[in-house]
Amino acid sequence: MLTKTQYNYYSVNAMAAGVASSVEKESPILQLMPFMDVEGNAYAYNQESTEATAQWYSVGDTWVESAPVPVQRTTSLAILGGDVDIDNFSQSTMSNYTDIRASQVEYKAKAIAHEWEKQFVWGGTTDTEDDKSFEGLCELIAHVETTTDAIDLDALTNSQVNEQASASGVLTFLKLDETIDLIRPGRPDALMMTRAARRYINYLSTVTSGSVLRVGTDEFGNFIEQYNGIPIYINDFINNNIQDGASSVLTIDSYDHSATVASGYDNTIIFGMKFGLNALHGIQNGPLTTTDMGQLETKDAERVRIKWYTGLCLRSKLAAGCLINVLISMTA
Repeated sequence: MLTKTQYNYYSVNAMAAGVASSVEKESPILQLMPFMDVEGNAYAYNQESTEATAQWYSVGDTWVESAPVPVQRTTSLAILGGDVDIDNFSQSTMSNYTDIRASQVEYKAKAIAHEWEKQFVWGGTTDTEDDKSFEGLCELIAHVETTTDAIDLDALTNSQVNEQASASGVLTFLKLDETIDLIRPGRPDALMMTRAARRYINYLSTVTSGSVLRVGTDEFGNFIEQYNGIPIYINDFINNNIQDGASSVLTIDSYDHSATVASGYDNTIIFGMKFGLNALHGIQNGPLTTTDMGQLETKDAERVRIKWYTGLCLRSKLAAGCLINVLISMTA
């Protein structure tokens, strides 16, 4: 299974390759995320919910069968894209300064990357989200302990949800380490959080151990901070204005992205993820494509359409987890 970057090699033309490259450069998660090509408009898969067991036997004992218990999940492909119109006059008269067409297409590609990264977290979960998007990480984690359409992250009944406090609590290393331990086997490939959460982890490192987060490089040569060797990736669509939980439960369908940060609305979520064919991965019906729509009739411009049929799969419930009700307080 190829990563998004590797799929770029198969883009059908130079423009599509450039657009795909712009998308993956704009989103660190897309650089890491492996993608599987699927046929049709949806993909059904088995998610391992209960592991098989093994037993010790004496000679002559009756052997007991034990098999892993799968839960069938279905994820639908969603259509992400947009049109960009390039003014012919600007392209003709300003080409000695910049390529207007290439610039406008790149801006649209960045917008697509940002929208994908937002829905990677929130897709399909909140009242304010577009129900045409794919299921995001919050929803996939919420569904781990149930076959129904769960709408909350419940630290009491969901093995992949950890809480900093029942309603809201200042981030501690102990709870962060507990969340890391939810991801198995091994450790997460990445932690995902807000910039404020990363700053606070750096602050804790300084005041508790006299050291800061270590800095390493990823496979693309980018410098990246690491917590205990686990890369930290920033997602600017998680935010720090999430409402307090109630009795260890965070209701995600009522989250308001536009809420003002204030008491009771000053929490965040930290995610741990493991990527791979048997873990967390993307699906697509072919790579991101561009289509030249030609000259427009109503204005002196040409139109380019960029589109991507994409979705998300969580093959093993142990491949993703989160820490909820996290308060970031530099004065704590």
